[in-house]
Amino acid sequence: MSRYHHMAECLSCGNKERVGCKSKKDYKEINVCPKCSGAFVDLWHISKYKNKKRNDNELLVIKVKDMNSVPTVIYNGETIEGKVSIAYEWETNGFEKEGKQNMDLNHVYHIENHLVERTIKEERVIPPYKK
Repeated sequence: MSRYHHMAECLSCGNKERVGCKSKKDYKEINVCPKCSGAFVDLWHISKYKNKKRNDNELLVIKVKDMNSVPTVIYNGETIEGKVSIAYEWETNGFEKEGKQNMDLNHVYHIENHLVERTIKEERVIPPYKK
């Protein structure tokens, strides 16, 4: 019986399944897909193995079609599904090169019959001025 579980996705066929292991020592970030024998990767680590379709230099892209639509959010080249809330703030003290940035992305996803909430947070503060 498996005691530890995680969700994995195949990079070849897109198959998503729950993967179990008997102990933490048996955990593998990459396994063999049971459907196609492709790379079966833990979802928490999949972004570093997927070929990025977007510009790798873009940290955050938010697209809004109109005021009645759900925004498309792309974080580090990965589209965020199950969005709950999006907060992005940029503030400057008068110089466009130096600014404070805050980002909170809350989203949910399913693992079997359970909803799991994940929050992605990043913050950059204005450095103190040297006199």
